[in-house]
Amino acid sequence: MDNLTSEYNPGEAVSASIAPRRSARLHKPKTYDSCAHTATVCKTQSMCVPVNVYEALRGPDAQKWTDAIMKDSDNLKSKDVWDIVQRPLNRNVIDCKWVLAIKRDPDRYKVRLVARGFWQKPGVDYSETFYGLCPFT
Repeated sequence: MDNLTSEYNPGEAVSASIAPRRSARLHKPKTYDSCAHTATVCKTQSMCVPVNVYEALRGPDAQKWTDAIMKDSDNLKSKDVWDIVQRPLNRNVIDCKWVLAIKRDPDRYKVRLVARGFWQKPGVDYSETFYGLCPFT
């Protein structure tokens, strides 16, 4: 039993090397959300998606964006998506916006017209909302 006991000397360094504990969790890869990284990536790629129509029509691919906008607007007209009516007094007119995208696989320019619904007031501009659900099979 004598060999198991030892005296403790606070000034003396411990000679035993203890391996540090390592975490067993998996680390997520770093995400780059900074504006500088986005600008660098966008500059190195040949195709950058414009933020709005103003940028799209003044960029190098203006004709492709114009063709995509005309194609989508003709598609909306052919499907009778909306009716033109007189604006009721004291009502909001909902603005719309073109959302632009470049599809990488077929290298095509895609636009879609979306309503800017955040201008609407519940109970004034609309009374019901719908949420599309997929049925479980």
